[in-house]
Amino acid sequence: NIRVSNQELIELKAELDKLSTALPKIKSNVHVIHGTRDALVPISNVDYMAERLSACKKIEITPEKLIEIL
Repeated sequence: NIRVSNQELIELKAELDKLSTALPKIKSNVHVIHGTRDALVPISNVDYMAERLSACKKIEITPEKLIEIL
């Protein structure tokens, strides 16, 4: 349920604030994977992570790419 999921995010605000200051400290390579048809998590979340991670590679998974992977 999308409403429940959004409520869970609101309740996690303090943890998300901590995460925002911790992300720049991560120096390892990180792949952030997002499905282009994801109706729950907006693509802006991926951009948020990529802006704060120094070694981030964004990967978008389209239905066509998913078929190739499988």
